[in-house]
Amino acid sequence: MGSKATVEASDGGEVTVTLLPDTHMASDTYYEVLGSVTNPTTIKMYHCIPMGTNLDMKLVDDTVKLMHDPRFYQKIFVAD
Repeated sequence: MGSKATVEASDGGEVTVTLLPDTHMASDTYYEVLGSVTNPTTIKMYHCIPMGTNLDMKLVDDTVKLMHDPRFYQKIFVAD
């Protein structure tokens, strides 16, 4: 696997993304990166989705926090 990019996460932290070959992330400001965690600060990219140039990162971060809140996690990620 080739190149890496350091990106800012919704919480303001930095994450290193191991890019897929021929990945070009230049036209949009925001991307959703889908992948697997290889260590606490690195993601191996499987796919990325352009999200445009106007995104409320506070709202994105609040949504991520709610998804992982124990009150809701079972309802979102675990089948009944």
